Amino acid sequence: GVCVFTADAAIASGAAIASVPASLVMSVGASALRAVGRACSALTPPPSPEFVLWLDMAAGRRDPAHASHLYLAALPDVAPDCASWSESDRALLAGTDVGAAAADSIEVIAAEHARVVPLLEAIHRVSLDDVRWARGCYLSRRFPPRLLDAAAPRR
Repeated sequence: GVCVFTADAAIASGAAIASVPASLVMSVGASALRAVGRACSALTPPPSPEFVLWLDMAAGRRDPAHASHLYLAALPDVAPDCASWSESDRALLAGTDVGAAAADSIEVIAAEHARVVPLLEAIHRVSLDDVRWARGCYLSRRFPPRLLDAAAPRR
Protein backbone atom coordinates (compact mmCIF):
# COMPACT_ATOMS: atom_id res chain seq x y z
CA GLY A 1 0.00 0.00 0.00
CA VAL A 2 0.85 3.65 -0.09
CA CYS A 3 0.94 5.72 3.08
CA VAL A 4 1.53 9.34 3.91
CA PHE A 5 3.08 10.22 7.26
CA THR A 6 2.90 13.87 8.21
CA ALA A 7 4.28 13.80 11.77
CA ASP A 8 4.73 17.50 12.52
CA ALA A 9 4.56 18.66 8.90
CA ALA A 10 2.55 21.80 8.49
CA ILE A 11 0.01 20.82 5.84
CA ALA A 12 -2.80 23.29 5.58
CA SER A 13 -6.36 22.03 5.63
CA GLY A 14 -7.49 21.43 2.07
CA ALA A 15 -3.95 21.54 0.67
CA ALA A 16 -3.08 19.12 -2.13
CA ILE A 17 -0.61 16.47 -1.00
CA ALA A 18 -0.65 14.48 -4.23
CA SER A 19 -1.81 14.82 -7.80
CA VAL A 20 -2.84 12.13 -10.25
CA PRO A 21 -3.08 13.05 -13.94
CA ALA A 22 -6.65 12.78 -15.21
CA SER A 23 -5.42 10.45 -17.94
CA LEU A 24 -4.59 7.87 -15.27
CA VAL A 25 -7.95 7.99 -13.51
CA MET A 26 -10.39 5.21 -14.33
CA SER A 27 -13.83 6.69 -14.80
CA VAL A 28 -17.17 5.88 -16.37
CA GLY A 29 -16.34 8.39 -19.10
CA ALA A 30 -13.01 6.77 -19.94
CA SER A 31 -14.56 3.29 -19.94
CA ALA A 32 -17.36 4.46 -22.25
CA LEU A 33 -14.73 5.49 -24.80
CA ARG A 34 -12.91 2.14 -24.74
CA ALA A 35 -13.93 -0.80 -26.94
CA VAL A 36 -16.03 -2.41 -24.21
CA GLY A 37 -17.88 0.87 -23.68
CA ARG A 38 -18.60 1.27 -27.37
CA ALA A 39 -19.82 -2.34 -27.55
CA CYS A 40 -22.10 -1.81 -24.56
CA SER A 41 -23.50 1.45 -25.93
CA ALA A 42 -24.81 -0.50 -28.94
CA LEU A 43 -27.00 -2.66 -26.68
CA THR A 44 -30.66 -1.86 -26.05
CA PRO A 45 -30.91 -0.86 -23.34
CA PRO A 46 -27.25 -0.27 -22.60
CA PRO A 47 -25.95 -1.23 -19.16
CA SER A 48 -25.34 1.46 -16.57
CA PRO A 49 -22.12 3.46 -16.89
CA GLU A 50 -20.90 1.85 -13.65
CA PHE A 51 -21.48 -1.65 -15.03
CA VAL A 52 -19.44 -0.73 -18.12
CA LEU A 53 -16.65 0.51 -15.82
CA TRP A 54 -16.74 -2.79 -13.91
CA LEU A 55 -16.49 -4.74 -17.18
CA ASP A 56 -13.56 -2.52 -18.18
CA MET A 57 -11.85 -3.05 -14.82
CA ALA A 58 -12.31 -6.83 -14.97
CA ALA A 59 -11.00 -7.00 -18.53
CA GLY A 60 -8.15 -4.59 -17.78
CA ARG A 61 -6.94 -6.69 -14.89
CA ARG A 62 -6.19 -9.59 -17.26
CA ASP A 63 -5.05 -7.53 -20.29
CA PRO A 64 -1.44 -6.27 -20.04
CA ALA A 65 -2.14 -3.80 -22.87
CA HIS A 66 -4.93 -2.04 -20.91
CA ALA A 67 -3.99 1.48 -19.82
CA SER A 68 -4.79 0.67 -16.18
CA HIS A 69 -3.53 -2.92 -16.10
CA LEU A 70 -0.71 -2.33 -13.60
CA TYR A 71 -3.06 -0.60 -11.18
CA LEU A 72 -5.81 -3.21 -11.58
CA ALA A 73 -3.39 -6.12 -11.25
CA ALA A 74 -2.09 -4.62 -7.99
CA LEU A 75 -5.52 -4.59 -6.36
CA PRO A 76 -6.36 -7.32 -3.86
CA ASP A 77 -7.63 -10.63 -5.23
CA VAL A 78 -10.68 -10.48 -2.97
CA ALA A 79 -12.87 -7.42 -3.26
CA PRO A 80 -13.43 -5.65 0.06
CA ASP A 81 -17.23 -5.63 0.06
CA CYS A 82 -19.59 -8.16 1.53
CA ALA A 83 -21.32 -8.84 -1.81
CA SER A 84 -18.05 -10.48 -2.86
CA TRP A 85 -17.75 -12.66 0.23
CA SER A 86 -18.22 -16.42 0.07
CA GLU A 87 -21.72 -17.74 0.67
CA SER A 88 -20.71 -19.08 4.09
CA ASP A 89 -19.27 -15.71 5.11
CA ARG A 90 -22.37 -13.87 3.87
CA ALA A 91 -24.49 -16.26 5.95
CA LEU A 92 -23.09 -14.47 9.01
CA LEU A 93 -25.05 -11.41 7.87
CA ALA A 94 -28.38 -13.26 7.66
CA GLY A 95 -31.21 -11.22 9.12
CA THR A 96 -29.32 -7.92 8.96
CA ASP A 97 -29.83 -4.91 6.71
CA VAL A 98 -26.29 -5.37 5.41
CA GLY A 99 -27.03 -8.99 4.53
CA ALA A 100 -30.22 -8.00 2.71
CA ALA A 101 -28.41 -5.24 0.79
CA ALA A 102 -25.63 -7.64 -0.20
CA ALA A 103 -28.17 -10.22 -1.40
CA ASP A 104 -29.97 -7.56 -3.45
CA SER A 105 -26.69 -6.40 -4.99
CA ILE A 106 -25.69 -9.95 -5.88
CA GLU A 107 -29.05 -10.52 -7.57
CA VAL A 108 -28.96 -7.27 -9.56
CA ILE A 109 -25.35 -7.79 -10.69
CA ALA A 110 -26.05 -11.40 -11.72
CA ALA A 111 -29.12 -10.37 -13.73
CA GLU A 112 -27.24 -7.60 -15.53
CA HIS A 113 -24.29 -9.88 -16.20
CA ALA A 114 -26.61 -12.54 -17.64
CA ARG A 115 -28.31 -9.93 -19.85
CA VAL A 116 -25.26 -8.04 -21.11
CA VAL A 117 -22.19 -10.27 -21.28
CA PRO A 118 -23.56 -12.94 -23.68
CA LEU A 119 -24.32 -10.16 -26.19
CA LEU A 120 -20.72 -8.94 -26.25
CA GLU A 121 -17.91 -10.26 -28.40
CA ALA A 122 -15.75 -12.85 -26.65
CA ILE A 123 -12.94 -10.33 -26.06
CA HIS A 124 -15.23 -8.30 -23.76
CA ARG A 125 -16.71 -11.22 -21.83
CA VAL A 126 -15.74 -11.52 -18.18
CA SER A 127 -17.02 -13.81 -15.45
CA LEU A 128 -19.64 -12.84 -12.91
CA ASP A 129 -17.02 -13.25 -10.17
CA ASP A 130 -14.75 -10.80 -12.02
CA VAL A 131 -17.58 -8.25 -12.24
CA ARG A 132 -18.26 -8.66 -8.51
CA TRP A 133 -14.55 -8.16 -7.84
CA ALA A 134 -14.49 -5.00 -9.98
CA ARG A 135 -17.59 -3.60 -8.27
CA GLY A 136 -16.10 -4.19 -4.83
CA CYS A 137 -12.81 -2.54 -5.75
CA TYR A 138 -14.70 0.35 -7.37
CA LEU A 139 -16.85 0.92 -4.29
CA SER A 140 -13.85 0.89 -1.96
CA ARG A 141 -11.70 3.22 -4.05
CA ARG A 142 -13.99 5.64 -5.82
CA PHE A 143 -13.97 9.33 -5.09
CA PRO A 144 -16.27 12.18 -6.06
CA PRO A 145 -15.70 13.46 -9.61
CA ARG A 146 -15.40 16.99 -8.19
CA LEU A 147 -11.98 15.98 -6.86
CA LEU A 148 -10.72 15.55 -10.40
CA ASP A 149 -8.84 18.73 -11.19
CA ALA A 150 -10.29 20.11 -14.41
CA ALA A 151 -7.01 21.90 -15.05
CA ALA A 152 -4.93 18.73 -14.76
CA PRO A 153 -3.06 17.57 -17.87
CA ARG A 154 -5.07 14.97 -19.80
CA ARG A 155 -2.35 13.33 -21.92
